[in-house]
Amino acid sequence: MTYQALVHRATGILYFSYWPRQARTWQSVADLNRELHQLVPRLVVPGKEGTVKSSAPEIQARVRLAGKGSDRPASGLIIAINTSPRFVECQIECPNAPADTRLPFENTAIQPDSPGKWQERFSPYGVHVYVWGNEPR
Repeated sequence: MTYQALVHRATGILYFSYWPRQARTWQSVADLNRELHQLVPRLVVPGKEGTVKSSAPEIQARVRLAGKGSDRPASGLIIAINTSPRFVECQIECPNAPADTRLPFENTAIQPDSPGKWQERFSPYGVHVYVWGNEPR
């Protein structure tokens, strides 16, 4: 739900749990906070929203661009989420994403079919985060 909020341009995150004594709940929040901490520079740097599309309606996505260059900004961030309880395979299309776009939390990179287009598989309610360029200051 946190990534879904970010896809829809949330400006703040607050957590609540009905089961506050579940250790694994708070461990998952700690893991999520580590990821978010890494993304904050790309989310708050002056820049603009770009265009990203999915061939599957269940996939919602957002792209954030920063730096110089109208075609290939210096850095970028895509957050894509599966809003369904099923596995989804689709094509992601983002004209600004270069071939060296990587998934930092999965230690891999995209394999583009053509410039700015690649195939992706999402687990139920899964999230993929893509970045390129240097981390903004």
